[in-house]
Amino acid sequence: MSHVMHQQGPAGSCVKCDAGTFKTTSGPGACTPCATNSNSLSGSNVCDCNIGYGSAGGTCTRCESGKFKGASGNAACQDCGAGSYSLKWFNTECMNCSAITCPAGQELRTCGGASGGLCQGCGACSSGMFQADTDDLDASATPCGCMPCAKPTCTVGQYASACTPDRDSRCQVCSMCGVGQEQVAVCTRQSNTECANCADSAKATHSVFTSSGSCAWRCNAGFSRDSSATNISQCLQDAPLNNLPPPLPDDEPTPTISMELQLSVSKQQFLAQQDRFIQSLARTAGVNPEDVKVMSITEVIVGNTAGARRQSNALKVIFVDNALQHTATHCIALQHTATEITCHRE
Repeated sequence: MSHVMHQQGPAGSCVKCDAGTFKTTSGPGACTPCATNSNSLSGSNVCDCNIGYGSAGGTCTRCESGKFKGASGNAACQDCGAGSYSLKWFNTECMNCSAITCPAGQELRTCGGASGGLCQGCGACSSGMFQADTDDLDASATPCGCMPCAKPTCTVGQYASACTPDRDSRCQVCSMCGVGQEQVAVCTRQSNTECANCADSAKATHSVFTSSGSCAWRCNAGFSRDSSATNISQCLQDAPLNNLPPPLPDDEPTPTISMELQLSVSKQQFLAQQDRFIQSLARTAGVNPEDVKVMSITEVIVGNTAGARRQSNALKVIFVDNALQHTATHCIALQHTATEITCHRE
């Protein structure tokens, strides 16, 4: 508590301590001058640190850069808030960084605390900002055209892309995994689909991956999947055509199997590869290629997507008697080229 203090005056009278002096006790005696960087009002019993000076261990010291003291008193200096700064020779208040104007093509950097920053040439936008087009700039843009990243709300089937210094976050269509890739994380509104490449060990030797988002595979041309119980994951080289039986006689009735396949190729593509296709069927069935007859070729539209075309090929395949028991095997062997397949005896 402050008290009005007096000192002994002329002829034993008491007079107030002058401004800039103080006296802490009553009784006779003179007032004491305030220490450096402090002051007092007339009649004070204590000296206060000047504005811009804080009390530290009973001594008034100038506030350091990045701190301030806006009133006299014996409190400590306070830190400047975010976006403001102070310098040691002017520390009675903190100044706003936003009040500093840089020349065109430059921006203020490292302003705050003990630094008033520097005007420097524009560089990459800082974290949480992106370089906007001139037509999109608003009041939130920096002098170099950087704006705060958006937080878009995406619909199902979309995700918000990451904001980078060159591009704002935006809703994008979820990606699909490619051929020979498996999905390891589904697409959400916050992140895109994550895919992992299928390991080479996931398919047989002499084979290739065939499906998007899957490790499904098929044997290369000239190789066929081994249908035995123990080696189902192997691709065996096809038997040469010269080891196949001779053509069946045309003047004798023979058992036949009719197969209708739906292939995901165009009519033009099928006709260009028709001979190879027939030879592959003949190898699989163990018959002569002349006994495999293509009865009709018809293009059909499959599904609801406009322009989605598929090739439907009705095939007449003639087998010898002992091949009829392997019908299921023949159908399975063709699954890697057909989206639909139907086999029956005739």
